[in-house]
Amino acid sequence: MQTLETLRNGLGEALRAFATPRYTVADRAPSTLAEVAAHYSATRSICVWSGESESSIWGAQGNYRFRAWHDALHLSTGIGFEPIPEIEIGRYQARIAGRFGDAFARLVEIETAGQAAEFLRSGAFVADQIAFAIAQGAGR
Repeated sequence: MQTLETLRNGLGEALRAFATPRYTVADRAPSTLAEVAAHYSATRSICVWSGESESSIWGAQGNYRFRAWHDALHLSTGIGFEPIPEIEIGRYQARIAGRFGDAFARLVEIETAGQAAEFLRSGAFVADQIAFAIAQGAGR
């Protein structure tokens, strides 16, 4: 089983390899594809939400970078932010992450598609992302 630190390092490698765009962090961030695209067009940066990062498996700062990478994929593919498209983009992101190992790809899938599927099932966002990732088999 890989350690949390090893998986976090994988995120850093992936973000360097995929040239995550410049980003800012805000209490209120764009939440639709159209809003993200308009913000990016005007500022040449991705604006990510500051909330719900404390329990992220990436740590708060890593989670902001992860969100920027994720939202950049939304922009480049035109895939929306609704739950079903979110599962689609999460699986796409996990396939890209596979370049850095199966465990890292699995964690990316859990963090994206898995959380979107849980939202569809329960009607609520995952509160404790670390506990959720562990319960879903992260690092195996």
